[in-house]
Amino acid sequence: MPDTSGLPGLLANLLSPAAYPFPVQRVDLIQTHISYLFLTESEVYKVKKPLDLGFLDFRTLTSRRAACEQEVRLNRRLCPEAYLGVVPLLPVRGEGGGLVVGGEGDAPRAVEWAVRMQRVPEDCFLHRRLRAGPLPPDTARRIADRLVRFHAAAATGEAIAPFASVEAIAANWRDNFDQVRPYIGRTIDAATFAEIEAYVGRTLKAEEWLIARRAAEGRCRDGHGDLRAESICLRDGDICIMDCIEFNDRFRYGDVAADLAFLFMDLDRLGHPRLADEIAGRYLARSYDATLPLLLSLYKCNRAFIRGKVRGLEIDQPEVPAAQREEAAATARALFELALSYTQEGQRVPLLVTMTGLVGSGKSHVATALAARLGAVILRSDVVRKELAGMSPGTSARGEQDEGLYTPEHTARTFAALYRRAEAHLRRGHSVVLDAVFGRRTDRERSRRLARKYGARPLLVECVAPDDVLRQRLWEREREEGEPSDATLAIAERLRARYQPVDAAAEAPMVRVDTARPLAEVMEIVLKEAKSP
Repeated sequence: MPDTSGLPGLLANLLSPAAYPFPVQRVDLIQTHISYLFLTESEVYKVKKPLDLGFLDFRTLTSRRAACEQEVRLNRRLCPEAYLGVVPLLPVRGEGGGLVVGGEGDAPRAVEWAVRMQRVPEDCFLHRRLRAGPLPPDTARRIADRLVRFHAAAATGEAIAPFASVEAIAANWRDNFDQVRPYIGRTIDAATFAEIEAYVGRTLKAEEWLIARRAAEGRCRDGHGDLRAESICLRDGDICIMDCIEFNDRFRYGDVAADLAFLFMDLDRLGHPRLADEIAGRYLARSYDATLPLLLSLYKCNRAFIRGKVRGLEIDQPEVPAAQREEAAATARALFELALSYTQEGQRVPLLVTMTGLVGSGKSHVATALAARLGAVILRSDVVRKELAGMSPGTSARGEQDEGLYTPEHTARTFAALYRRAEAHLRRGHSVVLDAVFGRRTDRERSRRLARKYGARPLLVECVAPDDVLRQRLWEREREEGEPSDATLAIAERLRARYQPVDAAAEAPMVRVDTARPLAEVMEIVLKEAKSP
């Protein structure tokens, strides 16, 4: 039997199978800090708690109905099949009282409202699939591609961009600090609170220009706002993402980096940082968002802090069962510790990572994942080349070698822009990952000199793979939409003849990785070298 302690009397009847207009064998109850969820075998009914928590106000029936309708509308963007609508809850006639589920014509008699949802099998959610064993090999790609499409189509503009300003971010942090401060000594210790508060102040001041620039570029979107592993359902070859924030627009509006950071933080928390790397790398590869990684630590810290706050709120809610309150306190403490760990990521000596290797050797796959994990700007010659020509990075410009966008003159312009952008970021103390063939020793040495000029640590990463793997990748790349590289098998063979092998002794520090191995293994090797003194 579900624990019904603290459940309002009117809602207790929703635990009865007779309260539903279809055959039901049993009803289970789940409580969150803002909702009651009644689970039948095939459907779920979510009822908002009549709370005022500052960041939401559900005290009136009108506000709860509006929140239900908003929840359905917004979640249908990423999971249309699961959100069935909003239904009225009606008083039971006769003795006993309580509520039953009504239909479309019963709105005038409604005394409460509920979101009606399809019940999704529990074992399809990402956090459960991770516990069950290895995921299908294309899972990270499918999740990332779904999020790229979602963010590209999500609303943006003058009404939304201000929510990604430094002022708005700082105001959100102040609200979170104010709401967590009463829990110092209960779910967070004073030193952790102070260190996070200081880190946020330093980072917002240092990155004000970047935050403003990204808002001006349209990187602020009406996103998900609560993108956790337990919201992502993998089933029938599709990705369904549920449970976006409906009760406060400013929690949903923001830089796409903030949306992604929630998922990456959650995967770190669950012990799967390499899955986060794969998703992040694919997202960067398809969104062409060079500066997104620079803000990930700040936003991951924010997301862990928010989750710690939310779980901490449960310890003061008497309607929440005692065992759940105890678990919430422990989880909140762990989340605040995770938030603290992200404050250390930006305190390392900046890196200038130069990728090198033959076409098809997996440089971009490693480079984008590495940039996300290091919090480094990712500069890709394939993307810069097309931007200089006024083209979308995903637009094909295939032709013969040394023609079109690939003449020696345009290539020289591309590398000049690549180094110029790298220099601008190194000057600000950012780490940078340069992704190009870098087949000439003189170009690789130029990177080393640039790193030394700005006190950054140089690292050369050479990617290699067996010939059959190279050919297969190039064959697949030619058929994939949105791929910025225009190299064909024929062009790759000509570039191979020009490639000057790396001299490991003369070009140290360097690391050579076989990208035919899983990305997780490659990342372990590169990160070990990247983080060494």
